[in-house]
Amino acid sequence: MLEIEYRGGNCWTLNTKKAKFVFDADRNYTGLKEISDKDAVQFATEQGLLANRDNFRLSFAGDGEYEIADVEINGFAVARHIDDPRDGKKNSTIYNILADGVRIGLLGNIAGYLSEKELESLGVVDILLLPVGGGGYTLDGVSASKLIAKIEPKIIVPLHFAEKGLNYEVPQAPLSDFLQEVKATVVEEKKLKIKSPSDIPPVMQIRHLELAV
Repeated sequence: MLEIEYRGGNCWTLNTKKAKFVFDADRNYTGLKEISDKDAVQFATEQGLLANRDNFRLSFAGDGEYEIADVEINGFAVARHIDDPRDGKKNSTIYNILADGVRIGLLGNIAGYLSEKELESLGVVDILLLPVGGGGYTLDGVSASKLIAKIEPKIIVPLHFAEKGLNYEVPQAPLSDFLQEVKATVVEEKKLKIKSPSDIPPVMQIRHLELAV
């Protein structure tokens, strides 16, 4: 059983039978406190989104191969949205995650494109989590939809959009802007629960998860 919760901004949690993982735990830019869970393992798509390491069992950010509690996590360096592409820097990390036979892809505040090599590194994705709010800070609905068309996930979990209870430093577009760009069935639910790979739908869906503060 996998459980995915949306925690605001780019932050989300993955619960498996053996461990809890928190991604982009520093939520200060949303007006929420950073996550603190000494039993959890944190990963970040950028160094600046790591919360206090003392609050977690283990902390990681950046490219590399990791295996923790039967979950395989691979990180690959890519360019951030706000970086100048001419300088060649890659200050963000995309992750592919394999947990209980389910393949999860995570995109942070990346540039509005991925190279063929980067897409190949991300691999086949059942569930894709990505920001959609734009505002010149991260992916907007248009750029997110173009990446989705290339990745072809079966479940999309949107992150980082305007929502009651969040006070972003950079104003974000509402989720409706993204939904206009991606034509798929929208399912609203508190958590995303996957018992086995057979629960992955055959046709792409958008899962709008309730904000869990």
